[in-house]
Amino acid sequence: MNHKQSKRRDLLRKLMRLMCRTILCAVAKTAPDGNEPLPDLRMAKRILLVLVNYRIGNTVLATPAVSALIDALPMSEFSFVGGPYAPGILKGYNLKHVYTVSRQDSWSPLRMWRLIRTLRQERYDVAIHLSMATASLGAFIMYASGAKHRIGCRGSVGNIFFTSAMEHPVSSHKVDQVHEYMRWLGIHTWGERKLV
Repeated sequence: MNHKQSKRRDLLRKLMRLMCRTILCAVAKTAPDGNEPLPDLRMAKRILLVLVNYRIGNTVLATPAVSALIDALPMSEFSFVGGPYAPGILKGYNLKHVYTVSRQDSWSPLRMWRLIRTLRQERYDVAIHLSMATASLGAFIMYASGAKHRIGCRGSVGNIFFTSAMEHPVSSHKVDQVHEYMRWLGIHTWGERKLV
């Protein structure tokens, strides 16, 4: 790919993000505010964890949360939706399924429909968005999964996809943000920074 093609691709991505953000802002004005009380996670039989990201580092940064949730809720069955690196990083975790979404999948309505259909068939009680980004593909997938309780962070555009939304964590480091998020869920991580 030459420089001209690269600039064109970057411009297209920026335009798509602007279009999505504009649509999400409009929808957020009529969407629920995400103020439902948190569900009792101990009562959830099936929990879906979502972090659709195409970078290996962001998946690694989520591992303390995945580990803490699995340890704190041993009676629950967990599945994960992530980027292409998720299966390798989460190998050995007690997860029933690890579903992946690639960049190409995000542009394929048929692939997205198949994933969402599969998730809906699992009938998750709770879906937890492990990213701090509200207006993301992962948040949409979580919403479309059909989970009764959808938990995430309220973003700058407001809340669209979550039944229970917390304010964005105040910590500046992503690992600390994940710990702050887990504390809000009532899951104790003791601030460990052990990754993977």
